[in-house]
Amino acid sequence: MKLKIIISTLFVNFVLSYTNCFSQEIEEVEETVIESTESSYNKSQQKKVSSIYQNKQHYLTGDIDKKVFIIKNSDTGLFGLQDINGNLLVKPIFESISKYNSSSSRIVVSLGYGKKGVITAKGTYIIPPTYRSIYTYNEKTIFVTTNTERKNNIFNYFGTAILKKSYDRISILNNAILAKENGLYGLFDANGKELFPLEYEAIEYNRSYNFYLLKQNSVTKIVKPDRSNFFSNEYTDVKKIGYNPLFLVTKNNKKGIISLDEKIIVPIKFEDIKERNKNQLYIVKQNGFWGVYDIYFNQFLIQPVYTSIDRLSDNYYAIVSKKGEKFIKNLMTKKTIDISNYGFSNYIKSNRFLTLKSNNKKGLLDLENDKIIVPIQYEYLYIYDGFISAKINSNLYTTYTKNGATLLENGNSIEKIYTNVYKITKNGKAGLIIGDKKALDVTYDIIIPFRKLNLVLLKKNEKYSLLNTKDSKILIKPSKYKITVNEDSSIISQKNKTYFFSLNKLIPIRKK
Repeated sequence: MKLKIIISTLFVNFVLSYTNCFSQEIEEVEETVIESTESSYNKSQQKKVSSIYQNKQHYLTGDIDKKVFIIKNSDTGLFGLQDINGNLLVKPIFESISKYNSSSSRIVVSLGYGKKGVITAKGTYIIPPTYRSIYTYNEKTIFVTTNTERKNNIFNYFGTAILKKSYDRISILNNAILAKENGLYGLFDANGKELFPLEYEAIEYNRSYNFYLLKQNSVTKIVKPDRSNFFSNEYTDVKKIGYNPLFLVTKNNKKGIISLDEKIIVPIKFEDIKERNKNQLYIVKQNGFWGVYDIYFNQFLIQPVYTSIDRLSDNYYAIVSKKGEKFIKNLMTKKTIDISNYGFSNYIKSNRFLTLKSNNKKGLLDLENDKIIVPIQYEYLYIYDGFISAKINSNLYTTYTKNGATLLENGNSIEKIYTNVYKITKNGKAGLIIGDKKALDVTYDIIIPFRKLNLVLLKKNEKYSLLNTKDSKILIKPSKYKITVNEDSSIISQKNKTYFFSLNKLIPIRKK
């Protein structure tokens, strides 16, 4: 026999006696809506589901696993549940029913703000409606809840709390429960048994190699899921680097790098090792100074006598000497470039260009030719396919070739038409850059691209012409007669002449 429960201002009494099915009469429900459940429901699907009442007192808004159907009362706007045959399962008393966090047997519902809970399809409460939010995990059999004090707990399928207390944060990690309290993490198994105490700054799990990374007092270690050491040797600190992965380890106050099978990659004999390395070359610190160590030959390529070394690209390294001198060294050519008068951004393009800085202004250094090709006077730099744009401010820019020749000074805009072709403008006039060359001076009134054909229509001094951007050649010379281009048919017309455009050529079409 179903019990009838009257929800009124004595809502607290209702919460304490939540274990019954719902066939309620509603007198009063708080009108704070925290989410909308109503959505347009597939009409073809709706035809397959019987309506509860012929007078259309309720209508369908969705389904849960296509087994339990969400209904909404036309008068109250509240939500309930029915089965596919139209049998009423739960009368519409809820402000929302979560379709996405529910399964057909465990349904997340809300009676208002801070009043979310979980019921069965027949209306029996599994988790009382006292929570701000409820999220589901493990195919919707585990529930993480947040109460009004913003504390979290976790419940099993039967509504039993798995953990003895609530925490600041709870999530699922490798089928275990990760809890956070006062900035520290701990880990519990699916039954609430403590795996790692709540005393770690970070706990991470690597699914690919099945290990946990634990950080405590700024020191990390790696352990297996059974909490035994992952490595046979004892290391005071372990940090995963790279994707393979490799591990930066500390032992007896010395650092080195080992592989997953504990093979020595970099000998454990250095004071520090930078993570930004390449192939067999590692930036290491010895006797207080930095050098570049080659692990294949077990020797230094750059002796450890410098106060700073940073890898810019495969071959280029930025180095600061004991005296404060700064230079770029190419390990392949052994060439050095003095940049003592500048700062530099750790940005390099195609192993060739380095951004230099001075007094908040930028320029570009060509490493291959050992020269500054863009003066250090710009706010922004951008390297395009074949040229460089240097912005003076948001409205003006200058373009340079990659050899440092000026293409356009004080331009207004750059627009990519298609690959390797750019429209440039200045003072209301337009031009073209194709590849690394200025194909057209900025003297044209109109430039219209036809991308399918790689053609551009030009207008200058009331005369029209047509340019092929593939070879930068003029196909139709300037004339007062307008030109029409049909991209779909490749037909081009001017006055009484008609052409078919094919293989970068205009083929005249003779009139019959």
